[in-house]
Amino acid sequence: MAEYDDTNKGAAFAPFDDMELLLQGNVDNGGRSTKLAVIRRTSREGKEIMEVYEKIGAIFPNDNDKEGAPDYTGSIYKTDDKQSPWTDPKHNKRLAGWRKIKGDKPYMSFAISDPQNKVPF
Repeated sequence: MAEYDDTNKGAAFAPFDDMELLLQGNVDNGGRSTKLAVIRRTSREGKEIMEVYEKIGAIFPNDNDKEGAPDYTGSIYKTDDKQSPWTDPKHNKRLAGWRKIKGDKPYMSFAISDPQNKVPF
């Protein structure tokens, strides 16, 4: 049986009940400014944890209504070169997201790819 390849794919789910967006802001990391978010939650042992997340991109509603088209598209910066801001076009990757439901639980699946070139008509 072939092994499943999940390279450049992922999913996001609703936060756990104990997760709380606590803070958001900016931080300088070695001369590179980045945005971050701090999420407070509780460990299995009952200890408070403050997890720090870095912004790596943004997605927006997609106006393409073709079947199979993603619900959201945007950019993510190249993960092997974090020296440039995520908005630097020469380092952007495309991030696409599809809204899905499994049972009664909504989630979003993601795919990362090279930017798609739009052909003018």
